[in-house]
This record gives sequence, structure tokens and C-alpha cells, in this order.
Amino acid sequence: EALLETLLLSAPVGIGFWDRNLRFVRVNDALAEINGLPAAEHIGKTLADVKPELAPILEPLYRQVLATGEPVVHNESTDDAGARPGERRHWLSSYYPVRSEDGEITGVGAVIMDTTRQRRADDRLRLLAEAGELFASSLDADAVFARIVRVLVPRLADSIHIFLAAGDTLERVACAHSDPELQPLLEGLPSSYPLDSDSPAFLATVFESGEPVLFSNVSTELYEHLARLGAERATLELIGSRSMMLVPLVSRSETLGVLAIGCREPGRYLEDDLSLAVELAGRAAVAVDNARLFREVSFRTSELEAQQEASLDGLLLVSPEGRMLSCNRRFAELWGLSDALVAAGPDEPAFVEAMQSVAASGLADRARYLYSQPQEAGREEILLEDGRVFERYGAAVRSPDGRNDYGWLWSFRDVTEAKRTEVELERRAEAAKALEFVADGVALLDAGGIVRLWNPAAATITGLCEADVLGRTLAETIPGWPDVERPAPLAERHPRGVVRAETFSLELGGRELWLSISGVAFGEGTVYAFRDLTEEHAVERLKSDFVSTVSHELRTPLAAIYGAAMTLQRGDVSLSAEQRDGMLGVVASESERLARIVNDVLLASRLDSGLVDVAIARADPVELVRAVLAAAQTHLPPGIELASESPDDVAAICADADKVRQVLVNLVENAIKYSPDGGRVRVVLAPTGARLRISVVDEGLGIAASEHERIFEKFYRLDPNLTRGVGGTGLGLYICREIVRRMDSRISVDSEPGRGSTFSFELPLAD
Repeated sequence: EALLETLLLSAPVGIGFWDRNLRFVRVNDALAEINGLPAAEHIGKTLADVKPELAPILEPLYRQVLATGEPVVHNESTDDAGARPGERRHWLSSYYPVRSEDGEITGVGAVIMDTTRQRRADDRLRLLAEAGELFASSLDADAVFARIVRVLVPRLADSIHIFLAAGDTLERVACAHSDPELQPLLEGLPSSYPLDSDSPAFLATVFESGEPVLFSNVSTELYEHLARLGAERATLELIGSRSMMLVPLVSRSETLGVLAIGCREPGRYLEDDLSLAVELAGRAAVAVDNARLFREVSFRTSELEAQQEASLDGLLLVSPEGRMLSCNRRFAELWGLSDALVAAGPDEPAFVEAMQSVAASGLADRARYLYSQPQEAGREEILLEDGRVFERYGAAVRSPDGRNDYGWLWSFRDVTEAKRTEVELERRAEAAKALEFVADGVALLDAGGIVRLWNPAAATITGLCEADVLGRTLAETIPGWPDVERPAPLAERHPRGVVRAETFSLELGGRELWLSISGVAFGEGTVYAFRDLTEEHAVERLKSDFVSTVSHELRTPLAAIYGAAMTLQRGDVSLSAEQRDGMLGVVASESERLARIVNDVLLASRLDSGLVDVAIARADPVELVRAVLAAAQTHLPPGIELASESPDDVAAICADADKVRQVLVNLVENAIKYSPDGGRVRVVLAPTGARLRISVVDEGLGIAASEHERIFEKFYRLDPNLTRGVGGTGLGLYICREIVRRMDSRISVDSEPGRGSTFSFELPLAD
């Protein structure tokens, strides 16, 4: 009896005994727990007293056992007293007669097992199996969403929302409610949530962390938060989700979205429900991901097919065994393959036979080789009998990891025109290359007058770079071009193709350009060639000016000499001794002037020819200045004062004394000449370190800054029209510059109009 008591107390199943009046005689703790009543409170009571809802179901079984003496085995029963709201409880029971020692039935015994957990586990496995099969049965995204809804509603949820990530937001792609009348309200809730500070914190948390969240009892704060994001509070109350689970949709370690599951029963969801939801969400995520991948693959496939058909190249996919897997329409067009032959996927002999009708000799052997070595990549040209040229390129098609070969892709391109164009371009490139070294400017204009070629010489001559001219008309870039274009000679106007270039003047960038221009017109445009004659024109003008200047400068002394000589020769004129001496003085002074002009011209010519040498020696600069000023004093005009300024102990210089004297003479004469209103002319000596600066300073007309460089050019004169009566050959400053250069120095000018001029040069001091 003690052993029996121990067995009853330790048994994991409910065990009870009833007498013939169906009153409890004995129950163990397990059965008491199942009934939710202490064991002592069972004794003497009927089932109707303890579990009135079960009495109508189980007491007939007790009576059956008492009446028949036969047990009732494995009887299943259910009630609504589950561990959680809305859950039913399940038992598996066996009932047997209890007999006395003489075999009389004294009551009924029962062994009762709570199978709720087992049933729950079985239901879970069935649900997961059904979900896995159902989710995997379609690759259409909308169909997958519908299957997810069908599995979860109403078995696990009263309402469900499926959110998928779309950039920085969660977009609802499906929703459902177990009550069809509430479906419109569910669909009226916000369907998009940004994944930022405005997003529901729980959705963002689940998505970003990839961890599920369980709300066994939904708080009013959650409703208020959803209301702030656009959901109507009344709608939320009607939908009535009192228990919720938020589960991430994760596939391949990537969170795709969030599954929101709701139930109208508070406390409905517990941890094991969350575990089930996570497993269902995992299967759903795989299905969603597969649908997404399928959609992407379908799109990529369609895109690839469209690209293949749109390709100008013939594309052929060859299997590793050398079989033609697929080709595009352009490939068939290039090789003249029939639609039937392409559709049949011909093998190597059929393919070679199809190509032999158009291929050059030996191509069949080449094709056989390529089929035997399809992995051969690279590029080659194929010459066809009809003169066409194909370019073939091959590349292996491998898996991303490079382990598997799927075949080889060959592309064929008709490069016949490209080859011809290449030859033509090479020819033109050679011609264009030649133009790079032509000294004449060359401009190619198309039929619309747009510049298409502008060689380096053209850029150098005009100062307009290629980028400034190409794509525009010359009228846009060269002022005055229309006035040149109309009269410019074109070869097409001359039957023999001989034109004589004409010279035109153009203003470009503040410069006057003289260009010799001719053109050749052809069907597609015009080519102009032009040569820069600006320097030649300037030289010609200088020559003309020089002849005019020298003629004028020579005419004056010659006229004076001629007049004086004629007067002296006349016998009818009586001259006094003083008058005769005066006439002879005129002859002498004008002869000297004439000699200076001739000497300047000859010296300039010798300087140009490099025939003038300098003899460097010690020289006294003070004595040189004194001698030059003394000579100038003898024919000094009225109003001019000469002076020299120097320290007391000026050292000797290293220079050619005669050449320095000539420079000083020219500078002093210029200073006097360009001081028509009088003034002081000074020669200033100033040591500067190891050199001596020699300056000639006047208070005359002055020189504009724009003329500072030009005054040292040959034949250039500041007053060519003698508006102030200033004459000269224009050689003096040129001679000064060249002589000073030969003594390793340079001459400079500092001057402003109306404020006089200072000409300076430096020479080294003697040791």
C-alpha cells in the first residue's frame, strides 16, 4: 500500500478513482493540478461538482465502464480552459473498472494525460511544414504575400501586415484581417514608414537589429504613438490588436522587412508563439527573397535578351562541348543562317556547312579548330569571299567563383566599313600630320562654313588656339573675315586650278596682320591656306620709310651745299670775304651732316651683318662725357643748356671708348633734338656696385610707354610727320642699342609724355 501511494504521488499523469456513485475516492496531485483544485477537495464529490463542464462528456463513459466491465482506452477530450486566452486544452484518457478481490466492480479508475503541449507542438510542425511547402510553391511576389497571409490568418493571427524595405522606408506590401468587415480599416492605416526618427520606434528597432519584439499586452502608449504617425485612434480600437509580435524577415543575413502579427485577445502571445512566428518569418523571408531574386533574374534575362537583340554584334553562346546554345538575330544575319537552322541549335558540322557558302577558304578548318578549342579567347579578323571582314572575339563564361565553365561567348562584328574608314583615317592622319609641320596656316571649313581643322601654324599666326576656332565659323572668331572671304581667290573658280594668293589686312588681338590668302573649294567644303606676311610688309614699309627718310635727310644738306656752291661759282655776284667764308662754312657743316647720315646708314648695315667689333680697354668716363658735351656745345640751339653730374672720384670703366663716345653723341643729339622748347640736358654718372650707370636726361617732349620698345627699332621715328620739326633717320637709338649690347649691357628708357626722358646703360668698372 505504501508503494502504491508512492507511485500515485510520483506519477507524471493524472490518476483518479471513483466509486459506483461516481464520487471521487482518490486523486493524485497530477490530476488535481489538471482540474485546478486541491486533491483533498475532490474526495466525496462528483465530477459535476469539480468540473461541471466535463461531466456531461465523461460521466457517461464512467457508467459504460461500470455497466460493461470493459475499459475505455485512449479517449480524447477537450475544453476551453487553456493556459492562454483563446486556447483549448486537450487530454488523452483511459478508463477501467476497479474490482474487489472477489471480482466485483467497486468503481472506476482513470489515467489522464494532458496532451495540450503535444498537440501544440504537432500543430506547430504541421503549420511549419504547410508554410514551407506553400511559400516555396510560387516565385511570384504577390502570390507569396497571399500565401503568407493565408497561413497566418486566422490560425496564428487576427491581423497581419507585411512590410518590406524600399530604400529608407518600410512599405506595406500586404495586409489582412480575419474579419472581412475590418479589412478596409486595416488597409486605411499608414502603409509607409520612413526608417528615421519619425518611424515607429519598434518597427525601426526590429528592422535595424534583426531581433523580434513581443507585446503580450499592447499598451495605450503604442496606440497613441501610431496615432501621431497618421493612424486614427478609433480605427485602431476597432481593429483591436491587444497582443502583437513584430518579427524581422531575414534571408541570407539581410533584413528584408518586418512582419507585424496582431491578435484581439490580450496576453494571447507568449514566448513559444514568438519562436513559432520567427520560424514562419524565416520561411516567408526565403520565399520573398526567392521571389525578389526571380524577379531580378527575369528582369536581367529580359534585359540581356533585349541587349543581345539590340546589339550590332552577332553573339553566339557555345557550350563546353562545342554546341551552339543560343545566338541573336544579328549573328544569323551576318552568317546567312536560316531561322530553322538557328532554332534547331545546329552542331558543329551543320554550322560549318552553313558558313562555307559565305566564308573564305580555310574558314571551315578554322571553325573546327575553334570548336575543339572554344576556350581560346582573343581577337582575330576573318576575311570573307565577298570582301567583307569580320572581327571575332571570344571569352569564357564562368561562375562568379571561377570554378565552373558554362561555355564561351563569341562575338562577331562586321568591320568592313570600319577597316575602310581606318585606312582612310590613316591616310588623312598622314596628311594631317604633314599639316602639323607646314609653316602656312591651313583651315578646313565644311559646307556650312564651320571650321573642322585648324593647324598649329594657323594658331601661331593668328593667336587663336584650336579650341577657340573649331566648331565655329571664321566670321565668329576673326573680325573682318567676311570682307576677306568674298574676294579671296578659290581654285574652283579657275578651270586650270591655278590661283594667285592675295594679301589682306586683318585686326586680331590689337595686332595688324597681313596675310597672303588663297583657297580651294571642294564638294564638302573649302580649304584656306594663308601665310603671315606681316614682317615682310613691315620690312617693305620700313624700306619705303627709310628711302623717304634718307632722301629727305640727304636732300636738306645737299640743297644747302648745292646752293652755296652755285652762289660761289656765279661771276655776276660779288661776295665779300665774310660772305664767302659763310658760304664755305655752310658747305663744310652740311657736308659734315651729310657724312654723319651716311656713316649712320653704313654703321647700321655693318651692325646688321655682325661686322662691328668692340675693343674693350680702360676708359675715363668723365673725359668721354666732357668731350661729347664740348662738341655738342659748338652747334647748340638756343634755349638748351648742357651739364654733367658725377662724383669726384669716378673710376675708369672697361669699354670701347670710341663706341661709348658714339652712343653718348647719339643720345645727347636726340635729347637736344626732342627738346624743341629748350631745357636742360644732363649726362649723369652714378656708380652702382661694380658698374657705372651712365644716363642722359632731358626735359623734352617725352615718350609714351607704348613706344618704349619700338624707339630702338631700326628706322623708327617718334615724329615721322615732323609735326614738331624733329627729323632724323631713325637709326640713332638702334645703333646705341646694338653697340651697348656688344659691350654686354643693355640700354633702357624711363619717360612720360611732356616730362622728358632718361636713357641709361651700365658698364663695368675697371679693377
